[in-house]
Amino acid sequence: MIYLAVMLLITGVRIAVTRLPLAPCFMLVSLAAYMVINYVSWDAWVVRANVERYQVNRTLDPAYLVELSADAVPELVKLVENDGSPYIHNAFNKKLEQKLDEIRQENTGWPSFNVSRFRAQQSLEAYVQQR
Repeated sequence: MIYLAVMLLITGVRIAVTRLPLAPCFMLVSLAAYMVINYVSWDAWVVRANVERYQVNRTLDPAYLVELSADAVPELVKLVENDGSPYIHNAFNKKLEQKLDEIRQENTGWPSFNVSRFRAQQSLEAYVQQR
């Protein structure tokens, strides 16, 4: 919605200022939107929001959170390390170990390198060694 609003705003300004090049402005806004969408860790944000909700009403869906992308894994590890409740440890210990196995199988060589998976693997390996 914000993207469309910005595009309409540029179009409105273009109507008022006819010298404004419309296509380069559209390309610049589109490139900026693409970068924001790709570089913001949405899954990590989802985990943080769910953890905040968990701290308020003590309900959480571990199965859903573990199925999120590798961006979410470091936040899940922080949750398990910082929360002392047996519910969290029982819910996530086995699932995080399975996630580590999945990530290890996905990392087959340098052409498939992914920064999010690398960070997830590092945080999971540190968590497993710490336990």
